[in-house]
Amino acid sequence: MLDSDLIHAYRNLAAAESRLRFVDPEYEDIALEQVLLAKKELDLALKRVRIETAYQRGNGLCA
Repeated sequence: MLDSDLIHAYRNLAAAESRLRFVDPEYEDIALEQVLLAKKELDLALKRVRIETAYQRGNGLCA
């Protein structure tokens, strides 16, 4: 589940960055905001993976 969340967040970031390259200057601020939100989503997904990995290691579930 966490892996799919991470992949989804990364794809959202890649799509937002791609849209930013081809956006009309009139909508550039909206596209930039989408990139920033996608980066935050990716950061949160990474934190969830780190927390879950630490939890599993603490409980002996992870090598």
